[in-house]
Amino acid sequence: MKSRGEVTITSDARVMLLSNEDRIRYGGPKDFGLIDRIQSISTRQLFVKHSFTTPINSSTAVILTSQVVARQGVGAGNFILKLQHNPTSQLNFEIGTTVLRPRALTFKTTYAPDPDSFARLELNPIRDLTFPHPPRFTFTLGRRIYENLTCITTLRSGAYAIGSWGANSAQPVSDSTISVGLQHTNGLALECTSGVFTQQLTAGWGTTVLSGFRIGLNGVVTSTGAMSVGWSVDRRITENVKGGLGLDVAVNGAMTLKLRYVTPSFRSISNEGLIAGIA
Repeated sequence: MKSRGEVTITSDARVMLLSNEDRIRYGGPKDFGLIDRIQSISTRQLFVKHSFTTPINSSTAVILTSQVVARQGVGAGNFILKLQHNPTSQLNFEIGTTVLRPRALTFKTTYAPDPDSFARLELNPIRDLTFPHPPRFTFTLGRRIYENLTCITTLRSGAYAIGSWGANSAQPVSDSTISVGLQHTNGLALECTSGVFTQQLTAGWGTTVLSGFRIGLNGVVTSTGAMSVGWSVDRRITENVKGGLGLDVAVNGAMTLKLRYVTPSFRSISNEGLIAGIA
């Protein structure tokens, strides 16, 4: 049996990072020391996840995952039971269901015909088991086009109808999106997303420095005027534990501080070098 645990704390650190002039202008106290700044950090979201993986044989495993999400002190949790199967070294799929209410089905499959390409289909959680409309899905294609460059195309279906199936649930304007991205082995990534309502450009870069510190920079710009930048640092703390810290800053002044704690993961598919790079 193998286990994986993850704890992610998302905090609002805007007040801590305000300058003295801005804090006073917004009505804050004049005397504001280091302890006051630290105490001003509020928790926006807490995400706790732990999974146990039990192999049945060399190609099949059962995964039991418990997860809890709390936002502003209000949240919920559930257990997810998944069956993961690798019929061949090129094909992997998993199907799962929530153990507690509300019920939901999940499905994901990945096919990697060779080390340089893959295709992945993932269905959004299906909560209405009467299937009143076709399930939403995300379809991803990846191909290494040069020695150090991989192209990734992602289609998110949004709501749609097949004939009369789902016609009552279809929206007047499609909410589907398509993304095209490039990833270089030096850690640079660029992705452009287009939809009816918005267009988005995402850029990121990551590298490992100082014997194990993984640093990352990222930025997002949308056609609606939203923009954010961020950085993150991750490092293996012990042989089996990783820890991380990140900060995101939006153009509207929102600042999000993230703390992350991860224990080992379980992988069971070949070509994982390419696939893990785009997950």
